[in-house]
Amino acid sequence: MAAVEPHDPYAVTAQGRAPVCPTSNPRRQVVTLGAACALPSLTSIAIGSAIQHFATGHGGPVHAILHLVVTLAVVIPAFFVSVHALQPSAPRWCWLLAPALMALDLAATHGLALLLPFRPGLLSVLVFALPSFALAGAVVRRSRTALLAAVGTLLGVFVLAFPLRAMQREVGVQDLLREAGIPSRSLMQPVLSADVHVTGISQGSVMILDLFGQVAD
Repeated sequence: MAAVEPHDPYAVTAQGRAPVCPTSNPRRQVVTLGAACALPSLTSIAIGSAIQHFATGHGGPVHAILHLVVTLAVVIPAFFVSVHALQPSAPRWCWLLAPALMALDLAATHGLALLLPFRPGLLSVLVFALPSFALAGAVVRRSRTALLAAVGTLLGVFVLAFPLRAMQREVGVQDLLREAGIPSRSLMQPVLSADVHVTGISQGSVMILDLFGQVAD
């Protein structure tokens, strides 16, 4: 068997013929895809919560259009980021997987918002972003373990919504007591709750509540 000359320009090994493909980083893909899907969902939830709490009067169509325009302004760039993140693992289906994943995440986030109202803060952002990263992990990994982990995470988030909502209500009560100048919750225990807004109070030898109004949740 003849040996190949070390300086032969026509000697090409099989390893040299193989195309060099960049290796993908699944962890980076999950983080990028999860963040891209979480941004439209968090924006939609935050805008809807702000409109519901601070808008006065009617004007529902105007608020709905504003909500839609702001959400779409975030969805469009997030879509291209999602496609770019999916290309290494699903180059043929990335243009279909990205909008499907974003729509599924929007549905899951809005469903979670029915159980747990969004409040500005790191805890709410983390809780509402968890479905995005769980779904992103299932799409990128595409394994039974990743799918079970995503389903378990989604179920866990929805179960966690109930104690978190109770905690939010308790924090709301404490904030209301502090703003109204009531020294102890026991003084207002029969009538005070997190859903009641005190519009007037007079202090003196006897505390008198002037008016109660319902706060839109």
